[in-house]
Amino acid sequence: PEATTMLERVITAEPRHIAALNGLGVAYARAGRTKDALGTFAKILVIRPRDVQALENVGTVYLQQRAWRPAEDAFRAALVVEPRAARAHAGLGVIALQQGRRDAAIAHWQDAVTMDPRNFDALFNLGTELVNAGRFADARPHLERFVRTAPRAFYGPDIDRLRALLEGR
Repeated sequence: PEATTMLERVITAEPRHIAALNGLGVAYARAGRTKDALGTFAKILVIRPRDVQALENVGTVYLQQRAWRPAEDAFRAALVVEPRAARAHAGLGVIALQQGRRDAAIAHWQDAVTMDPRNFDALFNLGTELVNAGRFADARPHLERFVRTAPRAFYGPDIDRLRALLEGR
């Protein structure tokens, strides 16, 4: 709430402040204010129609709502602007898996972690879905990297679970 209030003040003083608008949209999304989040990202896209971060944020909001088509549209629009947009690839991976297209999901997550090795959600998804596909040898380097590099504060239980899997427990 404090961040939202502060960012709203920044936007009042400087309505075209892209970074503040993106931050405010994310704050709204995290607070469950989906309509406000999407409206804020729409303001960015009026000012800067090819803003990759805003497009990825729109996709993420729709993804959280399980609105697959608009999420996919936003992520694909981000990739038109920036083919190396890792968050867009990661989001498309989630959508592909939800649609039962595991191979496409794996391909998107591979792209995402190649472009951003610190995209730990994509790295986790890539490793675990390779395991689920019966491709443990392919999964191992991704699982090992996740266990070695993911921040324990955010991924502690996942790190422990994957470490046990790697150790055969």
